[in-house]
Amino acid sequence: MPSKRLRLPRSGFQAPKTAKRLVSPHISLVFYPALPRQAGIAVVLSKKVVGTSVGRHRVKRRLFSVMQGWRQPGMAVIAYGRAGIALVPFQELREELGALYARLPAR
Repeated sequence: MPSKRLRLPRSGFQAPKTAKRLVSPHISLVFYPALPRQAGIAVVLSKKVVGTSVGRHRVKRRLFSVMQGWRQPGMAVIAYGRAGIALVPFQELREELGALYARLPAR
């Protein structure tokens, strides 16, 4: 889990209508320009997607470990888990997130 200063604060979850969305089979990424204090990365998983809290935390840790180096000044990135994400092997998650990251606009 990244340190608190690297994570997106709660106030940053209000994505503007200009936010861009990238979608893969198991992950949906939302990214948008943000103020420096509202920049960071976040992972959102609902009970509907991963039933147990242990499962949700496990998937969050896996996603955060891949997204560690993604934090950029002035950019907020939110990853939403989609159905079946808990069953995906780590290597496949890493490849899926890497493909989405490559599609982000110029950094």
